Amino acid sequence: MNLPQFVLRTLVISLTLLFVSKRGACQQAPGLYLENYSGIHGVLKNPAFGQHGNLGWDINLGSLNFNLDNDYAYAANSNFFHFIQRRDSLTILGENEQVVNPEEFGISFNPENSDKYGYAHMDVVGPSAWIELHPVSFGLFTRLRSDMGIAKIPATIGYNQYQNLNLDEFQSLESIQSAGAIWSEYGINISSNAFWSKDLSAGINIKYLVGHEGYFLSTPNTLNFSKTSDNQLLINNAVASLGFTSGIGDFSQINSTKKGTGWAIDLGYSQTFERSRIAVSLLDLGKISFDNNSELHQVVVNDTLILVNNDINSQNSFSGLIGLIGDNLQTDSTIIADNFDIKTPVRFMINYDYRFAQNFYINASLVQNLSTSDNAIKSQNTVAFSPRYETRWMTITSPIIINNYKNLKVGIAARLGFLTIGSDNLLSLFGKRDLYGSSVYAALKINPFKYGGKKGRGVNCPKVKRSPWDSAKPIKGAKRMSSPG
Repeated sequence: MNLPQFVLRTLVISLTLLFVSKRGACQQAPGLYLENYSGIHGVLKNPAFGQHGNLGWDINLGSLNFNLDNDYAYAANSNFFHFIQRRDSLTILGENEQVVNPEEFGISFNPENSDKYGYAHMDVVGPSAWIELHPVSFGLFTRLRSDMGIAKIPATIGYNQYQNLNLDEFQSLESIQSAGAIWSEYGINISSNAFWSKDLSAGINIKYLVGHEGYFLSTPNTLNFSKTSDNQLLINNAVASLGFTSGIGDFSQINSTKKGTGWAIDLGYSQTFERSRIAVSLLDLGKISFDNNSELHQVVVNDTLILVNNDINSQNSFSGLIGLIGDNLQTDSTIIADNFDIKTPVRFMINYDYRFAQNFYINASLVQNLSTSDNAIKSQNTVAFSPRYETRWMTITSPIIINNYKNLKVGIAARLGFLTIGSDNLLSLFGKRDLYGSSVYAALKINPFKYGGKKGRGVNCPKVKRSPWDSAKPIKGAKRMSSPG
């Protein structure tokens, strides 16, 4: 294994995190979080959203939100469903290589000579509930989350670029930071209108975190390396920190046991106008301290480290890899502690929702990563524009999403009553193309409804409130918030 293959292995960790215990799961997912009937999902993106939605209460039975995106490697001639079915037959293709065996399909590499990235996200929301008790609302939620990010993969270790490096010619490698974790959340949401105005609201989510697996890798300084032969790598004057739990050290040991705990909070503010709403939130301010079956290593190369690719290829775990490096450095152990911290992916989100006609809206949102420390999970920067048609029975939206301010994707989502399904990367689900990532999400919940029977007689569910800028026709007997002015 050479440097690019190490990067690929780190990306594979993200897939392993997502398919923990052999099960699998875009940060944006407008169809889940940003409409007026989002309920408990809305307060997960902005704790103040509950005050300005159209529901008086909401119960989530279960939801799944999955996103994988990178521009380092891709599955050639594939789509999401094809990849899931054939993932055990993947083969790595070098430059200009093609799959020969029809039973296999290949992983190829982005040929562009530029910095690259990799992100993976899964969010499973379990049994959760939210209710408004005017002027305060409360929510309880349970979640299983998995996040991993590499914000910058230097162009030097792009797969094709590395293969074409001249032998015995030193290259500079800038700092690399990557972190990921699997954790459970048990949280409470509290939000309230301002006492002087129903149009202003603020909220907070307080979350207890249970860490199951986690890792971080950091090379804080620029290091020098060269290929001394096609089978050797020479590294000079390097420092690297690596923390991981037992399941990341050896993939076969991944499990859901408790290996650490922590706390995190979300903060949110929302204000409504006659035809619009603007909201800002600060998400995932917190950390997880892993102190069970955990290792923190520091590798210091004062002179020269020579790695033989065949020796590295024989290792099938991070524990074996770090042991091999220790042997080459002639040190008994690189372990410096049996615990480490992972900081959760801090993000700033601003959201603007505008009603331009009855039942028709346009939503604009920005998510900006704020995590900068070596042991922090990095999230994608995204900009999304999401037109939608929304009624009580049905919502259809087609988001246009720009990841990391350069990669544009188009999605679609639909809600019919209590069921929502969608994707932020529609083209990844159908046809055959170079698959750099995919996105799917779905939710099933129950909340207030009213439907009519014969001769106008119907069944009355608890009242549905109306948001100030919602243009849907009021349900007879439903609570309606007074419009501003």
